[in-house]
Amino acid sequence: MISILIPTYNYNTFPLVKEIHKQLIHSKKVFEIICLDDASDQKYKQENLKINALEFSTFSILDKNIGRSKIRNKLVALAKYNYLLFLDADVIPKNSNFIETYLDSISYKNKVIYGGISYRDKKPENAKLLRWTYGKSREEVSISKRKSNPYKHFLSANFLIHKSLFSSHGFNETLTTYGHEDSLFAIDLKKSAIEISPIENTVFHLGIESNSIFLEKIKASVKNAFYLYTHQFIDKKDIHLVDKYILLKTLRIDGFMAFIFRKIHKKWENNLFSKNPSLLVLDFYKLGYLCTIANAS
Repeated sequence: MISILIPTYNYNTFPLVKEIHKQLIHSKKVFEIICLDDASDQKYKQENLKINALEFSTFSILDKNIGRSKIRNKLVALAKYNYLLFLDADVIPKNSNFIETYLDSISYKNKVIYGGISYRDKKPENAKLLRWTYGKSREEVSISKRKSNPYKHFLSANFLIHKSLFSSHGFNETLTTYGHEDSLFAIDLKKSAIEISPIENTVFHLGIESNSIFLEKIKASVKNAFYLYTHQFIDKKDIHLVDKYILLKTLRIDGFMAFIFRKIHKKWENNLFSKNPSLLVLDFYKLGYLCTIANAS
């Protein structure tokens, strides 16, 4: 028995649910699919309401937006079954045996099973290249690399967990904006010696945002990283960006980096919005932005 839990916001989730539903019916296992909408715009409502016509599937809408962590915890509170498969709304299974592969891992009660994430090989239009380039280079990680450092490479878009384990290690609701909620979840698991077990069972990430929207999300994630460190939720070594900032601060050049950011961040953005965005430039942008907000606090 398995509960499929899908948080969604401003996305047509029906194609994912339809595919997962088909695979679950074929498996002949007892299941439910719960899709919870975090107060999306009305234009997404009509398509997503089709989910309710599928057997053992529900779609409901929250009155107000509660954030990426809290909505996942709420989904677990609604779930009837002990095994929980979390999927982001903007993914689609890479293979037709996706559910079967997870069901083969369902005997594990004391570990988290992480399937991984992939991106289509075809490049999107230039206006979305930054998100695709980042995902292809930083999030699409081979199974061998994921096994070598499972906590570092964990993403909450596609994982299986037992309800009893989640009850002790749910998502921290301190973070209400985008970024690092999955990092904090993985860090908590690591501190508690809970194993993350990577398997080859990827989903394609389809929700590729525009360059400008993704950069705003990056900035939000940088703010969250700084918040987590300054409020002692994490150690500096837990997030690479924070570790680099602490190094600059120790060398007393964090202020200079903030100065550089203020002077040339527009030039960096021109590169990031170009047809050949550099992830090295993005790394400097994130570090400069962190130094800027840290020096302003």
